[in-house]
Amino acid sequence: MSKLKTLLEKLSKLQLGIAFAALAAVIIINFLEICMRYFAGQSMVWIQDYSLLLMVWIIFPGAGVIAYQKRDVTITILTDHLPETFGKYLEIAVCIVVSIFFALLGRYSTTLFLKQGGQTTVTAMIPLRFYSLSLVVTSFYMAVVYLHNAVDLFLKRKGG
Repeated sequence: MSKLKTLLEKLSKLQLGIAFAALAAVIIINFLEICMRYFAGQSMVWIQDYSLLLMVWIIFPGAGVIAYQKRDVTITILTDHLPETFGKYLEIAVCIVVSIFFALLGRYSTTLFLKQGGQTTVTAMIPLRFYSLSLVVTSFYMAVVYLHNAVDLFLKRKGG
C-alpha cells in the first residue's frame, strides 16, 4: 500500500470518528433540550447554533469517508452502453474533473474562512470559521482522494 493511500485511509478513519462524535453530541444536546422544554418549560436558545455546527461536522467529513470508500452514488445508464476502453478513460476523466472541482471548492471555502474572522453566530457566539473549516478540510481531502483514484485507474489501465 502506498504512503498516500495509507495516509488517506487514516484521514478517512479520523473523519469518520469526527462525524460519529458530532452525531453523538447532536443527539445528546437535542435530548437535553427536549427534556428542558418538557420538564422545566424552558428552551436553550443556543441549541440551534450548536446543532447546525455539529450537522456540518457530520455531513462534510461523512462525505469524505464516502468518497474514500467509493460508496458515492453514480448513475451508469449512459456509461453501461459505452465500449469498455472508452468507459475506463471516461472514469479517469471524471475523477480528474471532480478533483479539480473539490480543489476549487477548497480554495474558495478557504477564502470564505479567512473573511469570517471575528464573525460569530448571534445567539451562541460561535465563530463562523468553525462552520466553514469543515468544508475547507473536506474539500481538499476529497480533491486528493479523487486525484488518487484517477492515478490508480490510469495505472491499472496501463497495467502498472
